[in-house]
Amino acid sequence: MTPKADQTQNPSHNLRRDEWLPALGALSQAELQEAVPALLEEYALEHQRLPEDGLGLLTIRDGAFDQPFYLGEFPVATAHIHLRNESGQEFAGAAHDLGDAAQKAVHMAVCDAILDNSLPETPEVLALVQTGLDRIQARHRQRRAMLERTRVDFDLLAKDMEGSDGD
Repeated sequence: MTPKADQTQNPSHNLRRDEWLPALGALSQAELQEAVPALLEEYALEHQRLPEDGLGLLTIRDGAFDQPFYLGEFPVATAHIHLRNESGQEFAGAAHDLGDAAQKAVHMAVCDAILDNSLPETPEVLALVQTGLDRIQARHRQRRAMLERTRVDFDLLAKDMEGSDGD
């Protein structure tokens, strides 16, 4: 495996790992299932650790006694993989997905390995990432539009109240 000076950003593209993994997570399991096998044609997929799905525990600290307080559980799937090419080079990838589909986490980890190591399949994975980023941005626009509809202009309310005082 080739050492990197900065593990969070790859020079072959302008995205950081903390941007591409959420974008890949925005894709459906079916979309990744359709795209990833073609990316693996030149590699053997090896699991560094068996993929797993389970529950994570959301913990915060109590402000008064600094004790852990458990807010609840959430589903999480994890995968840690290596891609090995025919010359024996290994490329690591990992992913966590908020969901219970370990196979989706494996597909995300494959994409992570490709992007992090600037493998020849990077353009195909970047297209998947762009689709995910577009979905995330569409969700943000939709949420902003919903919030905008609930916005109250208190200046108008105050002016209306001033007019009703003279009655």
